[in-house]
Amino acid sequence: MEIMVNTGPHLRCDFRRDKTSTLTSLIARRRLLRNADLDQHLVGLIRDGVITMDAAMAASTSPHDLTVELRRLGLVA
Repeated sequence: MEIMVNTGPHLRCDFRRDKTSTLTSLIARRRLLRNADLDQHLVGLIRDGVITMDAAMAASTSPHDLTVELRRLGLVA
């Protein structure tokens, strides 16, 4: 799941133009506005024991970044 809070005309315009790479980076940069990208959601699911690491890696948009974040949180070695 990804969550994007509409914070103004730039997001609406990018969404209408289907600039998904722009949207993904905007979601990731605006975490303080309650946006959440798929990998952040996967971290929570792993932390809560809902999914396995293998399932998360298969679904991840960036397995490397997901691994780095899991290591940072002490969820994997």
